[in-house]
Amino acid sequence: MLRFVLKRLAVSVVTLFLISILLFLLIRNAPGDPIEMYYDPITFTGPDREEMIAMARARLGLDQPLVVQYFVWLGDALTGNLGRSLADGRAVATVLGERLQNSLALIIPALLLQVVIGLLSGVWSALRRNKPVDYVISFASLLWLCVPPFFAGLIAIYVFGLKLRWLPTSGMNAPDPTVFEGLRHLILPALLLGMQGAAVYQRYTRSSMLDVLGQDFITTARSKGLTNLRITWRHAVHNALIPIIAVIAVNVPTMFGGAVIIEQIFAWPGLGRLAVDSITGRDYPMLMGFVMFIAILVVIANLVADLLYAVIDPRIRV
Repeated sequence: MLRFVLKRLAVSVVTLFLISILLFLLIRNAPGDPIEMYYDPITFTGPDREEMIAMARARLGLDQPLVVQYFVWLGDALTGNLGRSLADGRAVATVLGERLQNSLALIIPALLLQVVIGLLSGVWSALRRNKPVDYVISFASLLWLCVPPFFAGLIAIYVFGLKLRWLPTSGMNAPDPTVFEGLRHLILPALLLGMQGAAVYQRYTRSSMLDVLGQDFITTARSKGLTNLRITWRHAVHNALIPIIAVIAVNVPTMFGGAVIIEQIFAWPGLGRLAVDSITGRDYPMLMGFVMFIAILVVIANLVADLLYAVIDPRIRV
């Protein structure tokens, strides 16, 4: 086990190194100059503007060759210094930490909803295959997958926020924040994000369960007189979880960046909105920090998934 983990970590380091090179080149060669964006062409004109832009570019090291810029960034990143935002001058690590807390407050309850609702509905649908409840659950999950997140968000805001006035429609807290108000602000975005993923898990779980229920060992378990409850949860679900783990491992890192639509609609100050603001503002250090954070999450999630395979199914060896 230890040898496998060390080997995967070594491969992960090389992978992250190659990803960082590719991302650095792509971001730095993207159209637009971030320095020119912060100097109004109407207010700052003539040679003074060009001189100020040149001084700012030299101060930030953007006048150096890309190879030099990359290794300067890499050396700082290895010490935990991801640089400073070009937009407001704050440390990238500090901003990412603040936005990460906000994203976790949204993603954790949404992920719990996804797993609980998706797995339970998928198992129930498989056990009632080709029956009315199976058709209803499958149709509901398919319908939810077909509805764009922004459209579902706008409908939820219109119904629950504007018409019924049950829930707030934006932000994380009221002007006078309390735990109750924070939960009220969380309900709509977490529910929408959770139901979107639950529909995906439902379909994967149903397919995996149907495959397992058709195996010979399930027939043998029934012939031995085991109860349906024990067969379902001890044998069928236990084996059906193996492909679901891979789906969850891929989905968790994706949620941090993929929740950007929900965060934009509900004005939730998470990592997704930070990524959009960094792209529009050509904030190179912030964008590099965000993308490398997601890449590290992907590597860790896949490593954890591989280890969980061996825990759930003893036949699998790392």
